[in-house]
Amino acid sequence: MAGEYRLDGHILALCLLLKGKLDNVSMSPAPVFGFLIPDVCPGVPKDILKPQNTWNDGSAYKFSTVCGCR
Repeated sequence: MAGEYRLDGHILALCLLLKGKLDNVSMSPAPVFGFLIPDVCPGVPKDILKPQNTWNDGSAYKFSTVCGCR
């Protein structure tokens, strides 16, 4: 199932982060929130590294993030 692989990717990314394996990778700020997200993460599908890419409707993603920041 697609949801299972996405969860596995998030868990792997978190484990790599906690072990310091992402200390030297390039990072980009997340739109709206500004926290840093790795541009690459070994073994993690690239599409989940950009939260807006996980939504079918990009404008719905933007709307939800702006509304969530209020």
